[in-house]
Amino acid sequence: IALVHLFFNIIGILIFYPIPFMRWPIPLAKGLGNITARYRWFAVLYLVFTFLLLPGFVFVLSLGGQIALFLDAISAACDGSEERSGGRADVGAKRERIRALQRDQPQTCSSTIIAQFTCTLTL
Repeated sequence: IALVHLFFNIIGILIFYPIPFMRWPIPLAKGLGNITARYRWFAVLYLVFTFLLLPGFVFVLSLGGQIALFLDAISAACDGSEERSGGRADVGAKRERIRALQRDQPQTCSSTIIAQFTCTLTL
């Protein structure tokens, strides 16, 4: 176990430290430390959210199956970008177009999650 942690840290250093613009985790960690130094309650909130609420939410989503979990993650990622570009009506209209195209061409979309995602992107 100690060797796993050692190699994990060494690989992280090799990925993020040699190139100056890749050192973004350092300011993020400093910022998190500054927030925690100013607001002591933030450390507890961060720990509860990161290690209890977020994993619990993912677990509840996983009860719906892999496809439900994957589709929820994709819709959450897509909703924000589409909402900024054209609003909620555009999001619904685009989803309806995708569903209509998938109904018309079901043989082009595979049943695997990766293939469904790729198919949805190409439509």
